[in-house]
Parts: sequence; structure tokens; C-alpha cells
Amino acid sequence: MPRKKKGVLPSGSVRVQVYDYTDDSGKRHYQSFTAATRAEAQALAEDWKRSRMTLKENLTVSTAIARYIELKAAVLSPSTVRNYKVYARQYFSGSFGAKDLRGLQNADIQLWVSDLTGHNLRPKTVRNAYGLLTAALALFLPGFRPSVTLPAKMRTEFYCPSLDDIMTLCRSTPDPYLRCAILLGSVGAMRRGEICALEYSDIRGDTVTIDKAVVLGENRDVQLKAPKTYASYRTITLPPYVLAAIDALPLPHEGRIIPINPDTLHSRFVRAIEKTELPRFRFHDLRHFGASILASYGDRYVEAYGGWEPGSDVMKKNYQTLIGAEVDRVKKEIAAMFEERLSTYATRDATRPIKLRA
Repeated sequence: MPRKKKGVLPSGSVRVQVYDYTDDSGKRHYQSFTAATRAEAQALAEDWKRSRMTLKENLTVSTAIARYIELKAAVLSPSTVRNYKVYARQYFSGSFGAKDLRGLQNADIQLWVSDLTGHNLRPKTVRNAYGLLTAALALFLPGFRPSVTLPAKMRTEFYCPSLDDIMTLCRSTPDPYLRCAILLGSVGAMRRGEICALEYSDIRGDTVTIDKAVVLGENRDVQLKAPKTYASYRTITLPPYVLAAIDALPLPHEGRIIPINPDTLHSRFVRAIEKTELPRFRFHDLRHFGASILASYGDRYVEAYGGWEPGSDVMKKNYQTLIGAEVDRVKKEIAAMFEERLSTYATRDATRPIKLRA
């Protein structure tokens, strides 16, 4: 029986291990590099060792995070930059932030992750902070591959509102801008940033073009940016009920239709729900309502209407196309369907008393 070569895995690939550090218990830890050949695996190992030596200056974790944000600011969303700077202040200070990148070990990162988790931060927050750290390390220490255990994701149950919930909420608020935003978020399946960026000039007849979004910059100033994804660029058909709500807004009818920022819209929405006996749900859940109603038209039409990224299935993405005339027909059908439901509800329940919290 031929002798098995050192480092050769059952798959035939070759693994090379390089000493990394010794922990407090005296156990030695190694970095592993796997490739098709020993030469390739060894090259990966050498790249990693060189990357650990390229930092000639005393670059700390906190400094690396700050530099990463500065270098990426021009290509990241203003709201992302703002959130990153908050993370930098809250999670990358203290002893961990002061660590020299040249001596940073997996054990240091694991201790930091465990410490954040122990302070009752949500798993999503810990994972986001870790994502920022690994992005910075990939820039300054490209050969260092952190390997830590992150907190388990939490399953969150969200309430999907019904048409009755939505119309009750619209009737309960005296704010015409909030009523209009609720209809755009549910019937139009639009995001908060898209709603706040919508302008009267974006409306042509019964269609509206979505090609921008409002975000808050570092100083909480309103900034316009491209939609969340390429698929978010879209044109949808609005039913007469929603167009009438827009037309009923205070004059002048120019500029932005909902002239507030997404955070203010969220605050008004929360206060409006708190005054009713409705179940608690998020503004974004209005978009889920729209998706659930649209589901009967098929995934591709739902994606096109709501601006969701196409499914990852190769056949769907590369070979199944939507014929323009068919898309227009379905959009008009969707608008007619929403109009019928909205009008029926308004006629049936116009005089029904609204239950408000005491």
C-alpha cells in the first residue's frame, strides 16, 4: 500500500499549515491553506506570512476601522457611512481597539465577539460589527482570515398587516402625508427611502418611476442616492385611489411628494399605530403586504413590480424574460385589483367607527 503523502487530503488537495500563535494554555494554533497542488498551497501560506509583516507602522484596530471608512466613504451609501462611524465609536474602542494589527489573533477577535454578545447586543448587531472588522482586515491584512464563532441568528416573527389594518390606519391619522405614504408603501410596495424621494415629476399619467431614494448623511442631512439595487429601478402603475390621495396633498404640487426624511416618516408611523388597537407592525411590513397580494401573479412579476432582485436560479435569471407588453398588462391588472379592493373597503367602511386606545 503506497504511503500517504504528508498534507494530502482524501480529496486529493494539499493542505499546508503555518504556525499562528500560542494561547494562554500553551496550545499552538495554525493557519491552514488548501489548494490543488503543494506549490499553490505553499504560495498561499507565504502570502499570508508576508501580509502579517507588511504593516511596518503601529496600526491599531480602531485606526484601521477609521481608515477603512475614510477610504470607502465615496463608494458607500451615506447612511452606511453614518452607521459605520457609530459602530467605530461604540464597538472598536477600549483594549480591543488599541491592539496592533500585526499581533492580532483569532483569540482576540473571539474574545471581543463574546464580550459584545455578553452585553446583550442583538446577534445581528454583533454580526454587523464583525463584518466591518473583517472588511477592514481584508484591506490591511489580506492574508489574515479570522475564524471565530458568532452568536446564533435569532428568528424574528413579523406581522403582515391586512388590508383592513392598512385602511384603518389611514382613516385614523389626520396626517395626509402619512396616509399617502402608507398607500405607497403597501399598494406601491415602495421602501421608505423611495417614498421620501418620490417627486411629482416622476408621475406620468397613472404610472410612477422609481429611480432614487432618500438617505440621511453623517449629519442627518437629507441626501439623494441611487435605489438600493439595480432591480429597484422600476415603473409601476398606481390605482386611481392612490393617485387621488396624492392629488389631495397640500399645495404646491411640485418637488418631493412626501417632504420628510425616512426617520421622520418612521416616527409618525409608529405614533399613528400606537393610537389604534391594531397589532404592532413595521412600516416595511406594508411592503410585505403588497408582496403577499402580488404573489398570485408569479415570482417574476412580483420582482419587477416591487424592485426585488431576481431569484438566483440560473434558468430564471438568464433565460426566462418578461415580455414588455405582458408586463404592462399585468401592471394594469395589479392596479385595477388594488383599486377594486380599496374602493370597496372605502365604500363599505366609511362610516364604521375607528377603535382608538384610551
